[in-house]
Amino acid sequence: MNLPASSLFRSGSERFRVRVLAMVLMATSSLLTPAAGAAGATPSAPPDFPDSAHVENGCYISTTAYLGKFAAAFPRERGTPVTVRPRNFDEPHTIALLSWQGRWWGRDEESGVFAVNRAVGSGAITDRIKRSAEAALERHSIRRGKARGSARDAVSAVRMSADARKHDVLVAAALLPGVSEVWWVSVGGEEWPFLFFRPVRDRVAVYDPRHGTATAETAVTHAGEIVQLVAERLGYRVTSVRPDLTPEPRVMLAAVTWK
Repeated sequence: MNLPASSLFRSGSERFRVRVLAMVLMATSSLLTPAAGAAGATPSAPPDFPDSAHVENGCYISTTAYLGKFAAAFPRERGTPVTVRPRNFDEPHTIALLSWQGRWWGRDEESGVFAVNRAVGSGAITDRIKRSAEAALERHSIRRGKARGSARDAVSAVRMSADARKHDVLVAAALLPGVSEVWWVSVGGEEWPFLFFRPVRDRVAVYDPRHGTATAETAVTHAGEIVQLVAERLGYRVTSVRPDLTPEPRVMLAAVTWK
């Protein structure tokens, strides 16, 4: 699921540009750098690297985790997150777009890898490439019976308790490469957990299990200020934010069976 379209807004004199996704889309050039390839014979399709756990509205989390594994295993290839909106999905959705043996492929959190049937060429990710990826995911998910984004799923996310949200935030942190921070946002006498992380240099991201992930390019460096700005952009009436300084329990990740 994707969050609403973003807009420019200010924090003091800072222009803070949020490209909201449920993972909001970022075309990350730093993930597109070729290098030395993996040794041995290359399989006909890229690996799926299935997630060890699932979180609500976590397609951007899943895509970021996948791209970290893919880049480490196949540094000669390219990968970036893209947002698509297949007709059999209720909301925009983030997937990984991958180069593989000179052709574009996609990888979806639930449905795995699928061919996009377009040549990589110069490596530019054009609107035509994105539309092809969207159509390929639609066909692939229909074959696998994986149309998603139901009203029931949306209601489930809205009704999540603070403890349930905290669980998903901790699982997301365990899935992601790199360092992340849990922040509590006070709203109307209640506190809700958010996860702050940096998917790549000069990019920030904030995950809220109810809505998904917002990403931005910004010069703001304070994580708490960024979390507050994103929460307000999502419609929360924020009174304060605070970091979670308690030692976190180790999260055990188990294989997920999709229903």
